[in-house]
Amino acid sequence: MSVNRFPVEENIKNLVADASIKTVEGNHAMHCHEFYELEIILSGEGTYVIDGCDYKIERGALYIMSPVSFHKLNINKNVKLINLMFTSEAASYDFLTRIFANVPYYHCVLSEEDLTFIEVVATELSKLLENNKVYDEYAGLLINSVLGKVCRLMGKLPQNNEVGPMKRAVFYIESHFTEHITLEDAAKIAGYARNYFSTVFKSYTGKSFKTYLNDLRFDFAKKLLMHTDMTISEIALKCGFGDFSHFMADFKKRFNTTPKKLREQLKKEL
Repeated sequence: MSVNRFPVEENIKNLVADASIKTVEGNHAMHCHEFYELEIILSGEGTYVIDGCDYKIERGALYIMSPVSFHKLNINKNVKLINLMFTSEAASYDFLTRIFANVPYYHCVLSEEDLTFIEVVATELSKLLENNKVYDEYAGLLINSVLGKVCRLMGKLPQNNEVGPMKRAVFYIESHFTEHITLEDAAKIAGYARNYFSTVFKSYTGKSFKTYLNDLRFDFAKKLLMHTDMTISEIALKCGFGDFSHFMADFKKRFNTTPKKLREQLKKEL
């Protein structure tokens, strides 16, 4: 089984954001994106599967996913939905931090009042971006009004409206763990000196920077083993491991097996 990973340039023509209200028919195979995606159900029946968890497709169901979430739709009755696709360039950094720090996706069922609000905003945004028109500040305001609503639903809009330095650093790590990032990079995001950041980070997360980073990378490697036919070396590279021999050694220590054997086991469980 090969899982599609949809790139920005083939799905978002202005390279920043797109919006639509559309009807989806039939089942959609497991896939992921190189961008963020939000979908809200207006009508239809079926199951929405995200990272192995099943959610009922029903009116008002909201799903917002980061680029590391794998998802598919099993549709029993044609689904009409709101679809927003956007990159980090379109979104408030504070909103993204609040939504995705420590979680790769979020699901809830909206009230009719909240659903109506988002449908009106999405309709306006869809008209604005019709035919992939250039993204502008007004489009950004519309997208962020939706993300702000999601933050409020998650209870993540404190009155002081500030995201702390460690939360910014954690979000940076979780958004860039597949790249070559260092302790110094994360410390710079937080505005701290390297050694001080290292101490505070461990107190904040319960893990060292290296352990936290490797946990993210190995969790993603496990997803790629389960959902794709990528080679082991391709997976190591895709997850941010620059040294294949170190990846293999650390993998065996962590999972007490080889990537090939773990893949066989995971695919049997699907």
